[in-house]
Order: sequence, then structure tokens, then C-alpha cells
Amino acid sequence: MKRMKLGYFLTGFGHHVASSRHPDALERGGMNLTKTIEQAKTLEQAKFDFLFVSDSLYLDNKTHPDMFTMFEPISLMSIVARETQNLGLIVTGSTSFSEPFSLARIFSSLDHYSNGRAGWNIVTSGINYTAKNFNGTTNANNDLRYDQAEEFVNISKQLWSSWRGVNTEHLHAAGGFFSEKEPEPINYQGEFYSVKGPLNIEASPQGYPLLVQAGSSEKGTEFASKHAEVVFTAQNDINDAITFAHNLKNKVEQKHGNAHEIVIMPGIFPFIGETREAAEAQFQELQNLIVP
Repeated sequence: MKRMKLGYFLTGFGHHVASSRHPDALERGGMNLTKTIEQAKTLEQAKFDFLFVSDSLYLDNKTHPDMFTMFEPISLMSIVARETQNLGLIVTGSTSFSEPFSLARIFSSLDHYSNGRAGWNIVTSGINYTAKNFNGTTNANNDLRYDQAEEFVNISKQLWSSWRGVNTEHLHAAGGFFSEKEPEPINYQGEFYSVKGPLNIEASPQGYPLLVQAGSSEKGTEFASKHAEVVFTAQNDINDAITFAHNLKNKVEQKHGNAHEIVIMPGIFPFIGETREAAEAQFQELQNLIVP
């Protein structure tokens, strides 16, 4: 029997642009650690598959009010990992403004903390304001960012695999330094990165985190078909959604065959009431709070 998969996109105040102005808005929004942990525990009790946290590496006059101020998401999920037992923890990490060795190590740590519940939402960070915070003035174009991400993910997988089959107890029992072959250096030389390896953290419970992707461009879909196990998406109507799903699944089959399952998860933004009228009134109440 197939089971619906449910993920929760964590926000401080809410996805609506005026959520923070609502009289019942959560105090301190995304900076309220106690309420974040409470939400995670509620989701776990409700049998959600995962909690998803986005990230932003810049602040400007168009930033969504929910993201004016927020915790760094990987450290946040490290705390949530210790407060939950079964909930998946998917965290956004940028390939444009990180290094493969450090990010691979961080996600491996999260997988250890959570006993195999970590997921990486792979993003390429296409907004120029972000580049201004990392010694740049403009971002690389979309295709180049995905070429870089391709290399980044391949290196990460190699680093995670460098400890595959290594018996850590044996290493310590031997009483010396590790050999040159175990764990094994990856000696990667590419267009964007040079990484010797191996990773300095042993294999995590999953081996490597669940790989998630949200790009719907042609290049993004191609990237997802190679690497992603879960794809977040949002289309304008049902026909666009069906076309996207068929296109992605065809690409996956060409690269992996039928054995590789890819989960496509469209986003919804619900307004809930006992009746349709009550739900529409909730929506209109927020709409009325928008500052023109």
C-alpha cells in the first residue's frame, strides 16, 4: 500500500508576507527556539516524514519578513535532532558559498546526531545580494552554478564513501596511525575544486544524507535526475505539474532505470477552517494585513 509522504516547511511567523503582523503570530518567530522544538515534536507525533528548513545568506529590502532574522539552520537542526527520535531533518546548504569538505563533514555530523535522519536540500544560491556577502559582486550564471554543484555533490559523495567498510574499532585497537589506504584519500582534481580527503569523520548511519533538490529549470531538473531522492516543486496548475513530473521521471529512468525512486513533493500553502467560508475568511484576514 502506498503511503502519502508529508513534509513541513518550517517558518517563524508563516509563509504569508503579512504573517508577522497577525495578532496571533508566534512571539519572536523563527528566533523562538522553544516553539521550534515544540513544533518538531508535534510533527513527529502527527507522523510527518520530515521537517524542512530553508536558508538565506543575505538581507535586503525585498527579504520576506519571516527571514529578517533567523537561526543558522544546520546548528538549529542539530538541537532538534536531540529532541526528536523519528522525524527526518532536511536542511538547506549552498554549493555556491560553501566548501565540499566542510559541508560534507557537517552533514555527516548531523546524520550521526540524529541517528540517520539528516537530509541535504542542495541549492546553488542565485541571488546577487548573496555574492556581495562572499567577496563577490554578482553570482555565476545558472548553468555554471549547476556545473559547480555537480562537482560539489560528486566530491561530497566520494568523501562520505571514503570511510565505507572501515572498522574504526580496528583502527584504534591497532594502536598507531591510520594507513594510507584506510580510510582512502579521494585525490579529487576538477574544474572548480581540489580535495585530497579522506573525510575526518567516520561513516554516518545512512552513509550520506538524503539528497533533496528544488530547482525546476531545465538545468535544475537535469541535476535532480542525477542526484536527488526528493524533489520539491510548485507549478501554476495541474497540467504543468503533470508535465514536470513526467519529464523528471523520464530523465531519472534514462540515467538510473526503473529501480531509482524519486519522490516529487509539490508545496501547498493551506488556510484551514471548519468550512470553506471560514478558511477563506482566514486568508482574507492576512491579505488585509499586507502593507501596500
